Amino acid sequence: MKKKTIPITDIIEYLLLTLVLSILSHSIFQLFEEYDHSRISILSKLFNPTEDHSKMKKRKNSSIVLDVSCKKEIKKTTQANKIRLRGSLCDFKTKPQRNTASFKEKNQITILNEKNHFLATVFKKTNKKKYSTDYIEVDSGVNLINISMINSYGDKIEQKIEIIKK
Repeated sequence: MKKKTIPITDIIEYLLLTLVLSILSHSIFQLFEEYDHSRISILSKLFNPTEDHSKMKKRKNSSIVLDVSCKKEIKKTTQANKIRLRGSLCDFKTKPQRNTASFKEKNQITILNEKNHFLATVFKKTNKKKYSTDYIEVDSGVNLINISMINSYGDKIEQKIEIIKK
């Protein structure tokens, strides 16, 4: 009787499918951990009834949302590991009739944590001239967040946010 052999392509496809499914399940787990702490807390109490839940409370407060005004400098003290910024595109003229930026460059914004070089992803709501970011990693000590934007007049505006993590 002849032995059946499994083609190598079938094995590779199986391994790739397993890898993709494990990445997908990890991503789904991260969504729950990041956004729905009550479920994790309930699950941890069911599976670890004697565990100290002070870590869970810290995890709940591990991120904050900071509303940013158009002030040049802002200081904030926090215990959060991550911050999300929300603000408006500051649309004041710094010099009259200066329009050096092209139309494509206007209303652009870049946000960088200079301590750990984390470059934030910025989500703009162009019809409302508002923005928000993804969660920006914050290290212990002083984190200088540099916001650089080009307003609708073509003027470059810089803001500094000093986040002190304790």
